[in-house]
This record gives sequence, C-alpha cells and structure tokens, in this order.
Amino acid sequence: MWDKDRFIRQVLYCAMYTSLALMLSFVEAILPLTAAIPLPGFKLGLANLAIMDSAFRMGMPAAIAVSLGRIILMGILFGNITSFLFSLCGGITVLLLLAVCRRFSGAFSFVGISVLCAMGHSAGQLFCAVCIMGNGAALVTTYAPFLAAASLIFGAVNGFLLLGIAPRLPKI
Repeated sequence: MWDKDRFIRQVLYCAMYTSLALMLSFVEAILPLTAAIPLPGFKLGLANLAIMDSAFRMGMPAAIAVSLGRIILMGILFGNITSFLFSLCGGITVLLLLAVCRRFSGAFSFVGISVLCAMGHSAGQLFCAVCIMGNGAALVTTYAPFLAAASLIFGAVNGFLLLGIAPRLPKI
C-alpha cells in the first residue's frame, strides 16, 4: 500500500538535502581554494556530506535525486557545459561507489566511504577530461597523483565530519 505521508516526508528530506548540497557547493565555489591548494578545479567535496548521508539514511534513489539535483542546479546557476560534464562524471562515479558501499555497509566506515568517494569523484572527472582532451590524455593523467593525495586528505576530513554529524541528526 502506498503511504502518502512517508512519500511526502521523503520528498521534503530530498529537497532539504539538495538545498544543503547546493549551499555547500556554492560555498566551495566562492572560496579561493586555489590560493591554498594549487590544483585547478579542486573542491573540498563538502556537498558529498549531504549525498552520503542521504544515501545511508534514505537509500540510493534519494541519493541519486540529491546528487543529480545539485549537479543540475549548480550547472544552471554557476557553471557551463564543461563544468556540468565534469561534475556529472564525478557524481555518477560517486553514486556507483555509494551503491556498492551500501551493499556491504558493515565493511566500511564513513571515513573509508568518504575517501573512496572522493577518489572516485576525481577519477570520474579525470575520465571526463581524457574524453574531452583526446590526445592530451597523457597530460591529464599526470595530474592524477596530486588529485589522489588531495582526495585522500579531504575525503578523510569529510568522513570524520560526517562521523561526528550523522549521529546527531534526527531519524528519518
């Protein structure tokens, strides 16, 4: 039987998580990160906090809605077609990894999942760059170790943030 109240609650929580992810993405977009971390296009990945939490609280359909909603809205409001494609490739990779991690939920902590997702996001974006650049692929892949190191550090930071925040959030 269809539970209308539960459906409305899920839609409201998805909207709330999408708004949070969009706000965190906007904060990252206006921060002058390249002054501190000279990696072009690098972000802290704060929006992944909302996406990861929605995946584990409400399931993968909610996480897909939150992630795609954030990517589309950021693309429309603050991006261009290239930034949209990069974000989409990274986001799809993260969603695939989250689906695997949810399947084996007892095997990973939020820190491990966050690091895996951060590295996956970078890998998805590198894949997009290789597809766009064609013969410049060798240049793009030299960027990979730097992105991996940054993803390891900031993925762990985000995982620890989520470890501290998630238990304090209300049950859905």
